[in-house]
Parts: sequence; C-alpha cells; structure tokens
Amino acid sequence: MKKVILSTLAVILFTECTTNNTVGANGVTYDNALDYNDYIINRQNDIMKDITAYSQAAEISIDEADKGLDKMITDASIKLKDIEGMPAFNGDSVLRNAAIALFSLYKTDFGNEFRSMHQLKRKVEEGTATDEDHQKLGKFSDNISAKEDPLDEKFKEAQTKFAKDNNITLIENNVQK
Repeated sequence: MKKVILSTLAVILFTECTTNNTVGANGVTYDNALDYNDYIINRQNDIMKDITAYSQAAEISIDEADKGLDKMITDASIKLKDIEGMPAFNGDSVLRNAAIALFSLYKTDFGNEFRSMHQLKRKVEEGTATDEDHQKLGKFSDNISAKEDPLDEKFKEAQTKFAKDNNITLIENNVQK
C-alpha cells in the first residue's frame, strides 16, 4: 500500500514540476500559449458584444445608449485590469502589450468620445445643434477608426506572431468578423 501511495505521489510531483504554468498578478493560471491567447481574445469578444448591445440601444434612444455606455466603460476597465495583470508568456509580452494599448483606447473612447457624441446627438434631437456640431457628429466614426485601426492592426500582428511562435492555429470567430 505504501508503494502505491509513494508511486502516486511521485507521479503527481513529477507532473506538477513539468507543467508549464504561468500565473499572473490577476491570479489566473495560463497552462499553455492557447490558454494565454484565449484569455485575451475572450475579453476582447466581451467588449465587442458590449459594443453590439450599445449600438442596438443607441437605435432606441440616447438615454438607452447612455446605460449601455456606462456598462461598456465599467467592463472595459475590468477587462483592461485583467490584461494588465497578465505576465509575459515565456518572456514574450508583445501580445499582452498590444491588447493593453487597444483596451486602453476602448476605455478612453467610451468615456470621452462616445459621451461627446451623445451630447451632440442630444443637441440634434433638441434642434440646438450648430453646423459645427453636425460636422463633428459626421466625422465621429472616422475619428474613432483613425485611432483604433492602427492599434487593431498591431494587435492582429502580435496575435499572429504569438500564434506562429507557439504553434497555434488561429480561427476567426463570429464576434471578430
């Protein structure tokens, strides 16, 4: 009986020593590169779902959009903190850092740019918008894209490199389309 217990204990200890776990300041254990990648992507997908829900609410009213915006800001802050708590994976921090830059933009734009857009839309609804207000509103998407597109591209490049370096096959999911 002692031999069985000692053998089992030896197997458990050996397994523990050979597992390549990485634990972040956020308390999450990343068993492998796929777990690490998916942790980031799942948080990005959550933000994209918030944006979709926000867009649907905005079609109803600015007040509904404000409620969605409050949720987006809170969620983006939480997701950003999660990613900031991740360690580098085997010394590679490029993917994590690209995600931090992108998520920081989400948080900032949700809190600033989107709020400004809501104020402009309220002016339009009230009939008090100036020509300048209409121009700002018309350029809103372009301004957001001008900031987001380069960060999104860096994120995609970082993820592609991370996947290649760690032998991961990337599959586009429906949220990313």
